[in-house]
Formats: sequence, structure tokens, C-alpha cells
Amino acid sequence: MSKTVQTIHLFLLKAHDRRSAEERLLTFLDRYDLIHFDSVKVTRSICMAHDKTGFLQTVDRGISENRKWLAEAVTFLEQEGFEAVRDLNDLPQGYLSKHLHEIVHFLDGFFGIDSMFYNMEEGSHGISRLLKEEMKQAPELFWLLETEACTGRPGFLFEKLKMM
Repeated sequence: MSKTVQTIHLFLLKAHDRRSAEERLLTFLDRYDLIHFDSVKVTRSICMAHDKTGFLQTVDRGISENRKWLAEAVTFLEQEGFEAVRDLNDLPQGYLSKHLHEIVHFLDGFFGIDSMFYNMEEGSHGISRLLKEEMKQAPELFWLLETEACTGRPGFLFEKLKMM
């Protein structure tokens, strides 16, 4: 019996209006191969031009959550005795190698179940200086969408599930 898992994610993307932003996000999630959600609901939309302070604070919070997840994931490997790259020679296949796999996917910029903030424009968990400059020049095009997503099929997910 599988348990329903709910996750919350923040997505940064460009669009001319809220409706276009939501359509683009839902299309992205529908076509994404690594994760399947049974349902996705956009719970909040912020346009940078309408609420710059709230927008930037929410982005910062999401990026901070991503960094926290990454730090905890690396700490876990260190606690298991893997502190240097050379230690990977002795990393057993199974749970620990899957944990490393999650970390590498995250660093590569893949959206995952543990991604709190995801930048759809650059396929990353942060924002480049170039994109920050573009956001300053055209804030009306940048949207931050918060979602609640559910899945009852955790066996199909590559990433670790955090139960809420």
C-alpha cells in the first residue's frame, strides 16, 4: 500500500502573465521524466513587478532551503565515512550510492522531489548574475509560482521522499 506524499515547490519562470506562467509550469511538470505527480496545484503566484520585496524574499527562502537540504545530504555521507572524493572508491552500491546520486542530480540542476526552489529558465537551483540582471530590466516577465504536489507512487521517484 503506497502512502500519498505531498511536497511544496517554488518555480521561477518567465511569462507575459499569470495564466501563461501556470500553463508553462504545468506543461513542464507533465513532461518531466524524473518525477510524476498525481496532482499539482498552484497555491501562490508572485510577479516580480507587482511585489519585488516579497518576490525576492521568497526566492531567497527557497534557495536557502535548497542549500540546507544539500548541506544535510553531504553531512549524511560524511557521517557514513565519506569525507573526500577518493572515499567514493569504497562507496557501496545501494542506499549510499543512491544518496550520492540524489546529490549529483541536485548539483546538475535537475528538478527533484527535494527541490524547494527551481529556476526553470536556467535549469538550476539558483540564479545566475546574468539572469538577475535580466530580472531587474524586465521584472514584469518574471513569475514565482508556489505549488503543492501529490503523488501516491513513491516507487517511481528517483529522489528521496520527504514525508510531510
